[in-house]
Amino acid sequence: MRPIDIQDLLAYRFLSAIEIAPDGRHAAFIVKQPDMAENAYTSNIYLVDLPSGGVRLLTNGGKDGPFAWGLEGREIFFVSQRE
Repeated sequence: MRPIDIQDLLAYRFLSAIEIAPDGRHAAFIVKQPDMAENAYTSNIYLVDLPSGGVRLLTNGGKDGPFAWGLEGREIFFVSQRE
């Protein structure tokens, strides 16, 4: 087994804020990943179709989240620190 190096840590992704939509058909979560160049973490929101298991990237601003589902589960409201 080889020792862990910085590239291993930079490739690691952290999942957080997993929330199921009020209608039960979808879930959303935030993925954070280290960004060495910016000395920060990128943060994007993903959407899961629960019946099929399909996952897709919902935002790609790199500074997105937290989020909240709309009352019927058709909308996601989120905070973003985009310029």
